[in-house]
Amino acid sequence: MFLYELKRGNIKYESVLDVKFHFFQINGWYFELSNFNRPGFNTGWLISNLVKLNPGDKEIIQNFIYDQK
Repeated sequence: MFLYELKRGNIKYESVLDVKFHFFQINGWYFELSNFNRPGFNTGWLISNLVKLNPGDKEIIQNFIYDQK
């Protein structure tokens, strides 16, 4: 839907400051990938957050990600 509206000209974005990917696919765990642009070998898309989930934690994290109260 996003790409469709973008192509039709109904929405546009001006800049992107930060991109992160959030994963809940491994049962009991949450991790986040962020792009680290720095010199050396420890650069690129790396795990920036790793959390062992307790019951109810997934919903709390999702609400934070989606900026819901």
